[in-house]
Amino acid sequence: MRALQALCTAVHNACVVTLVDRLVHKAEIVLIEGKSYRHKEAEERAAEKEKTRKANKKAKSTKERGAKDDSSLVHDSV
Repeated sequence: MRALQALCTAVHNACVVTLVDRLVHKAEIVLIEGKSYRHKEAEERAAEKEKTRKANKKAKSTKERGAKDDSSLVHDSV
């Protein structure tokens, strides 16, 4: 069974390599300078995520401080 799996993997890899070779063989390579839209959008998503993370962290610390302040108001009547 392992030999069959190894053979299938080898054949699959050989097919992929052959297909890529055929595609690249007559392809024209075009060098594009500058930032891609994907890169730009990824940076925007990362900035938005960081902004959200900071807001959540601030809200959490404010909430925890509020809970500490509230606990000091509770008095034991024993």
